[in-house]
Amino acid sequence: MSIQRLVAPLGISTKTVYKHFKNKEELFEEPSPLHYAQQ
Repeated sequence: MSIQRLVAPLGISTKTVYKHFKNKEELFEEPSPLHYAQQ
């Protein structure tokens, strides 16, 4: 799955994602703050 496809429903650009993550793998490796907020 592409980053573009992942972020389209969020209304953000792939450029925004790559400002915070080096690549797609890093994006999936980082723990989500939302995950911890739900616990």
